[in-house]
Amino acid sequence: MTSGTCSRALTGWLAGCAAATAVMCGLGLVVLAIASGRDLVRFLEGGLALLVFALIDFDVIGALTAIPSVLVIWLSERLATRSVLFFGFVGAGIGVISVSLLVGASGSWNPVIGLLFGVAGFAAGVAYWRIAGRHAGSGEPARPVADHAVATRRKPG
Repeated sequence: MTSGTCSRALTGWLAGCAAATAVMCGLGLVVLAIASGRDLVRFLEGGLALLVFALIDFDVIGALTAIPSVLVIWLSERLATRSVLFFGFVGAGIGVISVSLLVGASGSWNPVIGLLFGVAGFAAGVAYWRIAGRHAGSGEPARPVADHAVATRRKPG
């Protein structure tokens, strides 16, 4: 892989981690809104705690998905796999496997938790595809957005 491809893959993986975190925290925000009733102070306190959780969650997601993601990224580059469904479902699989390692060790597996992590993983896979996966195996260097806009602008005449 070229440095441009590696840079794009790293950016895509970080975006995937952020997307999975957003799904998890979005659900947390819904639960918090329901649990706090109409008490704004309770909601704001819970929101602050949710922000701290989001930072920790992003780090844990990154740690749990780093190695499997590198393998999937390498394979997709090697085989030039550019399907959004491939990345979405592989992301879902990585999410479910990751949570099973965490929760399965305690013996308290709940299918709802698996579904939540599967949805978060699917969102992560789609986010990765949006940034890097759709270019897998193309060998084209990553271009900044500004360069892309200049390259695609129509010339007068």
